Amino acid sequence: MLNKYFIIVFIAGLFISCTEKDVIVPPFTAPESNRVVLIEELTGVRCPNCPSGAAMLEDLDALYEGKLVIMAVHGDFDTEPLVQSKYDFRTEESRALENYLRPFWGKPSIAVNRVGDEEELAYIGINRWAGIIEAELAKPHQMNIELNTEFDLSTRKLTIHVGCLPLQDLPGSFNLTVAITESNIVDAQVNQTVIIPDYTHKHVMRKMLTDYKGDQISNGFKANQVVNKRFEFTLPVNEGLWVPENCEVVAFVNKIDGNKKEVLQAAHASVVK
Repeated sequence: MLNKYFIIVFIAGLFISCTEKDVIVPPFTAPESNRVVLIEELTGVRCPNCPSGAAMLEDLDALYEGKLVIMAVHGDFDTEPLVQSKYDFRTEESRALENYLRPFWGKPSIAVNRVGDEEELAYIGINRWAGIIEAELAKPHQMNIELNTEFDLSTRKLTIHVGCLPLQDLPGSFNLTVAITESNIVDAQVNQTVIIPDYTHKHVMRKMLTDYKGDQISNGFKANQVVNKRFEFTLPVNEGLWVPENCEVVAFVNKIDGNKKEVLQAAHASVVK
């Protein structure tokens, strides 16, 4: 049973301005649907408000009972490692993806199923997030994604099976994106005016197995005709990173329509079951 009310304390700001206040998220009931929403969290180790944004997403993830797939993108803005940092979360893919999700007006911001317009694709202001997510969950459920993983502990080879099942005819061009995220990475993070040396980073986008824009999967889906794809990747050996038990596979399908790139459905699965 979902809790209908919860109160979160957050610090809102654009780039450097900060005002602390209490925000009451309006009561809601998540729809009875198999629709799963993709959240691309634009974040960075130098972003002073991003720990508050990450905490909000964890609360929303619990509240929406597994209907969210979260991927934290460390692109260019506020992402340069600190003196205290052990790791650099930036990759060519994360930089490209952050640029692809423009415009956004500061961090933390989230892209919600990549629904937006030329004025704003990723949304700043964590008090707005619940309503935007709820609106996406309420949309018609058009596709199921079956995501299965096989992992060989001895070779660290990961095999991924993705099955896309359209529930109706869907005209147009569609892309599939598959990525690997990692949680429970302990490293430095700015939090307002202090640096947390042992902050726990979650959902960090580590590797894309498709193009950052996705790979074309269909020029038009037919109802109930499954499209299957298979991927392989060997997890690198890197002390403190690429811990199989902390890694997840993320997969989602989005429609390409001019400048629009709306996500229809998302899924995630643990690397180690």
